[in-house]
Amino acid sequence: MSFKKGLSKKEKEDERICNEEADGTIYITQSYKNEVAKYYQLIDNSINFGNYFPEDSTLEEENFKPKLSLKDNKCHLVYLGRISESKNDHRNIIDILKKVSKEGFIIHVYPSKNKEYKLYKEIDNVLMHDKLPYNELIKEISQYDFGLTVFNDKIAPKLPHIKYAMGNKSYDYLCAGIPIVVQDCLDEPKDFVANNKFGFILENYSEYKNLEKKAYTELVDHIVKTRKTFSMENQINRVYEFYLKTLDLFNEKP
Repeated sequence: MSFKKGLSKKEKEDERICNEEADGTIYITQSYKNEVAKYYQLIDNSINFGNYFPEDSTLEEENFKPKLSLKDNKCHLVYLGRISESKNDHRNIIDILKKVSKEGFIIHVYPSKNKEYKLYKEIDNVLMHDKLPYNELIKEISQYDFGLTVFNDKIAPKLPHIKYAMGNKSYDYLCAGIPIVVQDCLDEPKDFVANNKFGFILENYSEYKNLEKKAYTELVDHIVKTRKTFSMENQINRVYEFYLKTLDLFNEKP
């Protein structure tokens, strides 16, 4: 938690105990664990386990909505999640959206809260939408071409809990069957997208802005075929085995 906020002396000691004296530890990603290791002497019995999605969250191909880009021949991007208009908030993505807008993209924003968001509405090519129930949201965003995983790039690179974590939105885009466009400064999401061939780096506009239909279809097919690798059902046995191992190690103690 000390990555996210200042801790009291008691909280700081609790954090040390959790990382150094537990019988087992679970970290969100390897890069996050590596960052924690700069501050604590980590125990050996540990795994990395993401905030994976349940399989029933995935939208089947037959339920995908028709792409808006087929009607207007423009590339449509979507952003999900909390946004802010506060200057020092890492979720203030106004400048990022302005840059993307100038490249000619149409950007759809589905905030986690229904508010006025006046500054966002003033951005060219940005369309603000109301919050939707999760299953409706996943179907709704399937009509767009790419999902945006972005933060305030002046702040996010300084925040380990953003730079080295995997937010829900990247998995949400996979559930909707749309490729991901991620900022270069977000180490873990960027590596996830690159290593699994799930999309593109935001700043490389030319690679995805005018992607040929055949290449785009092949990318979506790849996502649909491989996304369930990251479902909770496919991953949960790792935690189950880890619990058993942790119990065995505990019972072997003198």
